[in-house]
Amino acid sequence: MDLRRAANKFNTSPVYVWDTLTADWIPTGKCGALQAFDRFVTERTFGQMKRIMLLDPDDKLEDDTSIIKLEGSEKAFLVEKFNEDVRRGGLYSYVYLLHEAPFYVDVQKETFTENAAGVNISNGQQIIESTWVDISRFSGAPSRKFEETEYTILTMTFPSDSIVDTDCHLITSKGDRYNVDEIYYSLDLITARGKRIGS
Repeated sequence: MDLRRAANKFNTSPVYVWDTLTADWIPTGKCGALQAFDRFVTERTFGQMKRIMLLDPDDKLEDDTSIIKLEGSEKAFLVEKFNEDVRRGGLYSYVYLLHEAPFYVDVQKETFTENAAGVNISNGQQIIESTWVDISRFSGAPSRKFEETEYTILTMTFPSDSIVDTDCHLITSKGDRYNVDEIYYSLDLITARGKRIGS
């Protein structure tokens, strides 16, 4: 049986990559097939936010590809992990684990300029990047300052090439603000924990 032919028979959906400089989707000229989640286990969301994409070995994406979508779909996906399917010494399919990223956000942080006296002067909050992310509620935590107040603790998932750090916060298209308090890495993605600020 020709496993390559079988595995790639339905790779007919054109793949687009996100260009951060132009903030637009760019066609790759490659085609893939979006599959149901069936191979990977995640911390909380399981198959709800995960998909698998198959590509022919001749259609491997560039190594620095971090955000993709398929033609006809409204969903953006972060490339979480890349694998190869091999049998009897032959590569017959590329497998990409994808993480849905439904939020397009501005990542902001306070920037500073050093004056002639060597003192850092604030330039205010500046947008350092705009990117696709996933934001999900993780838990709540009681406030240490205000009685009967609970903060929403969130998990935020960023693409692998994001420049986010713990001095940043996110602003969504609806104007919601989320502070980034902790950053760690999960597979090839950047994951953060933080709090929602404001009502």
